[in-house]
Amino acid sequence: MEIINKSDYPEDRDTVRERVIKREASKPGLKGKIRAFCCHCIYDPYQSGTWLKQVENCTSCDCPLYTVRPLPVGHKHTGGDHG
Repeated sequence: MEIINKSDYPEDRDTVRERVIKREASKPGLKGKIRAFCCHCIYDPYQSGTWLKQVENCTSCDCPLYTVRPLPVGHKHTGGDHG
C-alpha cells in the first residue's frame, strides 16, 4: 500500500479517522455500527485508498464481522462462515 504524504491532510490522522467513524456510527441500524467498527479496526487515512477500499482489502478472515464487512457496490463477499 502506498503511503500518502501527511501534508495532504490538514488534520492529523486520528481526527480524520474519528470523523469517519463517528459519521458511520451515527447511521441507524447495525449496518452503520459494523461500518464504524471496520473503520476503527483498519482505516488509516495516510494509506492509499478510501476507508471502504481498505476495508474491502481486509485479510482478517477470523474476524466475526469479516463476512458482513462493507464492500463497494457490485462487490460480493467471498468465502463462507469462518466460525
